[in-house]
Amino acid sequence: MEIKVHAIGKATKGPWEVLNKHYLERYNLAARQMGWRPLVLNVKQIRPARAGKEREWLNAQVPEADYMVALDERGDVLTSQQFATFLTQQHNQGYVRMHFVMGGAEGLGDSLRKRAHKMLCFGSLTWPHELARVMLLEQLYRSLTIHAGHPYHKEG
Repeated sequence: MEIKVHAIGKATKGPWEVLNKHYLERYNLAARQMGWRPLVLNVKQIRPARAGKEREWLNAQVPEADYMVALDERGDVLTSQQFATFLTQQHNQGYVRMHFVMGGAEGLGDSLRKRAHKMLCFGSLTWPHELARVMLLEQLYRSLTIHAGHPYHKEG
């Protein structure tokens, strides 16, 4: 399966970039060993920031036949184990590509929420967009390690 992350915001330098690169590399190494495709991180800053243009761009990134997951404050909160199980289930159901979409400051809007097959949330706290991207990449990597039985994830 191929996973793509599409996010509105700045492709920032510094610690966020280092962490994104770190988890992309770890994910891609594990994915290659499992026969999965490399993870793609696609970040776009739209100037001036306009919710309509941002949502239009996100919508255009996801072909109709692909599985779409929206990161949204109204989404489901999963444990790491539940998230890993969810990814494995979608893979086993034959989805070739899964897209995670992350909106800008104005959020995703109703049309993207309705189009999404699933909505996820990282809890009731508000996170900076850069940190939310890192958190998603880390959880995607963690999910692969859970699926592979690797000791990176520890329950309890």
